[in-house]
Amino acid sequence: MRTLLIGMLIMVSCALEAKQRIVIATDLLPNDQRKSDLVSGFVYYITDTLNDRYIFDYQLASREREWRLIEQQKNVCLYNKVRSPSREAIALYSKAPLIVYAPNRLIVTAPLPWDNDISLANLLEDRPMQIGVINGRTYSEQIDKLIEKDSRYFYKGAGSKKAERLHYMLLQNKIDGIIEYSSVFRSRQQDDNDNTEIFVYPLREARLPVKGFFACSRSDIGQQLLDDIDQLMKTSDYRSMAIAGIHAEAHLIEAEYTINALGYSL
Repeated sequence: MRTLLIGMLIMVSCALEAKQRIVIATDLLPNDQRKSDLVSGFVYYITDTLNDRYIFDYQLASREREWRLIEQQKNVCLYNKVRSPSREAIALYSKAPLIVYAPNRLIVTAPLPWDNDISLANLLEDRPMQIGVINGRTYSEQIDKLIEKDSRYFYKGAGSKKAERLHYMLLQNKIDGIIEYSSVFRSRQQDDNDNTEIFVYPLREARLPVKGFFACSRSDIGQQLLDDIDQLMKTSDYRSMAIAGIHAEAHLIEAEYTINALGYSL
């Protein structure tokens, strides 16, 4: 009996060792608490489906540290990340995005005396403001350059839960506006039962939709996982799940826009 038990333990140990261990670094997903937002649901579906091949560990990390980890280790993955030349130099990306967002918007709590379509550069020249942005986040090529060039107009949030802090700083009139996806802002408002009136302005510097991808270490393990994720995201089961989830969030996002931008059809 003892020999049989030892043999079984060895088999289990070997099976576990055969699985590749993947660290998913994120500022949103501690191991003991599953987030209920749309994109996290997609991530859980993927990791649950692939858990016969991989062991997934979620590691809490700031956005700045996420990218350091992906450079330092061979088995780190991030999700909902925008592609850029500097990031592609250190990470591999999935072929298909997890989600497509409407472009970033300028969100304020008082109306601006301009048309809906605003140039952020011109706005700040005519009416200097303190705009909240997240340190380490990519908004668009033009906005990123503007933040670097005219940093005096931008309050850069740092540390964990910085997006939430910027949200509350805006509502408390500690900053004049933030750059954020309107769906994300409205979702946070809904969670907090907050009825503060907000005004959302499209920005000329952010016309393109924003795509959030999986990004992994530049390694064989990273490429292997991304290949498996790309195959899974092509299946009708995954797309049915994603479409249902997007429709369930139609009160916050433009559901049909998002589905069409993802190229999903059944």
